[in-house]
Amino acid sequence: MKTKQTYLGSWLTRPDLGITEIMAKSGYFDWLTIDLEHSVISLSQMEDMVRIIQANNIDALVRLTENDPILIKRVLDAGVNGIIVPMVNSATDVKKAVNACFYPPKGVRGVGLARAQNYGLGFKEYKERKQNKIKIIIQIEHVKAVDNIEEIFAEKNIYGYFVGPYDLSASLGKAGEFEDKKVLESLERVKAAGIKYGIMSGYHVIEPDKDLIKRKKSEGYTIIGISLDMLFLHRGLGKAFD
Repeated sequence: MKTKQTYLGSWLTRPDLGITEIMAKSGYFDWLTIDLEHSVISLSQMEDMVRIIQANNIDALVRLTENDPILIKRVLDAGVNGIIVPMVNSATDVKKAVNACFYPPKGVRGVGLARAQNYGLGFKEYKERKQNKIKIIIQIEHVKAVDNIEEIFAEKNIYGYFVGPYDLSASLGKAGEFEDKKVLESLERVKAAGIKYGIMSGYHVIEPDKDLIKRKKSEGYTIIGISLDMLFLHRGLGKAFD
């Protein structure tokens, strides 16, 4: 499934270091996202998960609970490779997240000495090189974002985006109806704008379905999230007992 053109990963929703290590060592993924938005994972647990992911030479991303500069600062100080910002609906939302990622004069991020800066020994390297490699991925998950998609994608420093299929369809009054005409039209509008502005296009395939993953690749999506830890466990159980 992995190619030079795709950035393939999955979601971690449980604060279990064993599950994190199994998925990081699987060889299937370029990245794993630690989900703070819909889980009970703490920042301390997150940092341990980041260590395991990066020790296996893949990117550790974190989906934030919200677009909060204080949270962004703390997550980045833990040394993550990128953040996923939920519910981005305007250019102002993008600017808020981007500013929180960079030290002045590029942004407004406060300076700390933590894991990201090698506990003070690597601050200069982090300031001059590593902070500029932070992957900022935004989530397009509301009809408001679709209406503002041109101004959103015109902002600088966006690495890519994820469509939130459930929330987007719900905002259109078509919750979970992913093949509905209005939903499909919105997805195409977002994807076309992403191509125009050179932003990597992302889609989270919730069901671990190989054919659906191939379909999304053929549709032009370049950041593909494949299911999540608990669904992989459920499907494995199903294969054994169904």
